[in-house]
Amino acid sequence: MAQTATRAIELVPDRLYRLGAMMPLDGRISWVPSDLREFQPANCYLVMEGKNATLIDTGPALYEEEIVEQLKAVLPPGTHLTVFVTRLEPEGLGNIGPIHSAIGIDHIITGGIPNMFDSWNEIPGFVELWNGRSDWLGDRAFMDRVATGEPIPMGGSDRLLVLAAPLRILATFWVYDRETRTLLTTDVFGHTSVRRAADSPVRSSLAEDDTTYESARAHVLAKFPWIPYANMDTVVEKVDAIFKEHPVETIAPMHGCVLRGEALVSKHVDILRRILDEHLEATA
Repeated sequence: MAQTATRAIELVPDRLYRLGAMMPLDGRISWVPSDLREFQPANCYLVMEGKNATLIDTGPALYEEEIVEQLKAVLPPGTHLTVFVTRLEPEGLGNIGPIHSAIGIDHIITGGIPNMFDSWNEIPGFVELWNGRSDWLGDRAFMDRVATGEPIPMGGSDRLLVLAAPLRILATFWVYDRETRTLLTTDVFGHTSVRRAADSPVRSSLAEDDTTYESARAHVLAKFPWIPYANMDTVVEKVDAIFKEHPVETIAPMHGCVLRGEALVSKHVDILRRILDEHLEATA
């Protein structure tokens, strides 16, 4: 049974919210260590800009009710809602239909250019629904692409920048919020979990964080088991470049805790860098 957070969490007043639930780790989730028996935040994020809002991912369909209710509680009447999908996979777009039915979606956007490896066709019924969207999503809704390095259209604001994810397999995009200095990292930096469903999905200090190199490494290699066999030099360079070019005060992953504050961000970047460096040296 789903364990959930009951409300949206305001990360930056009236500007940025974390939505989602607590996912029980009971051996059935493939992207975490198989022996872990805890909970992991399942997150999506709402960015507000006046009467415009952008939802970064929609969360797994398992949490449809929680995410729709959280959106209803936060969005003012008349808000124009855009959905940006960081990965064309069910956990990122699983609630597009319910959100549109309950609230209304003006645009659906993802990054890059059309890609033959995108997984839309793997989602049962999605293509048929999309092709008939005048009845499903209404005439106002359509899908578009934003190239990496370009902003997501948001009522004239250019605060949300699309970045190519440096650590990925198929097409994946990070988003950088210039206003709140938040880096939304989809399935990277998801190497944390919590002991109880009632624990906070947000960590704001080193004292709140029990992550070790060993615990993070187990998570990272469960999610990206190919790392030990890959040449990691380009990945390391791109990770370094993102954090050099963009000041980051909050890391907001799709899975795992939101990491806030310079000290905590620095700690987790250093841990990830150490994991990648370890395998960079091994494959040199």
